[in-house]
Amino acid sequence: PVFELLGSRNELQSAMANLVNNAVRYTPAGGAITVGWQQEDHGAVSFVVSDTGPGIAAEHVPRLTERFYRVDRSRSRDTGGTGLGLAIVKHVLQRHDGYLQIDTELGRGSTFRMVFPAQRVRWLAATKSRYTTELSVGQKARFAARLGVRSLQIRDFSD
Repeated sequence: PVFELLGSRNELQSAMANLVNNAVRYTPAGGAITVGWQQEDHGAVSFVVSDTGPGIAAEHVPRLTERFYRVDRSRSRDTGGTGLGLAIVKHVLQRHDGYLQIDTELGRGSTFRMVFPAQRVRWLAATKSRYTTELSVGQKARFAARLGVRSLQIRDFSD
């Protein structure tokens, strides 16, 4: 099914870009990043970003969305960001009645899932069998450039 997500386009794009930028920042060369949408129970949807980066130790996960919190305190603002990205994601999700789910394993990578409840989803007439936006090569390149990455794989997680 095809859907629209109801909310602030700028805020949602900012939150999504934060997740993708983090995946790009922490995934080593040769690693993989997958971005897509997943339909959840009861009409909810999730924007999902998975990577094969270093993963995050379990003791850090509860604090990841705190303002200015950094897993690696030795990173400067020049190399490691401001520590605000996931706090922004959490704030945007709260404003959109959603939440952030983080699944990570040290040495194996991470999956960040922005979950939006059914009341934020408007299902449209099914014109495609997949609900991940089908993008041309040029559209993917422009989207990847806007996010600051060289390439982007967009995948339907329902398969």
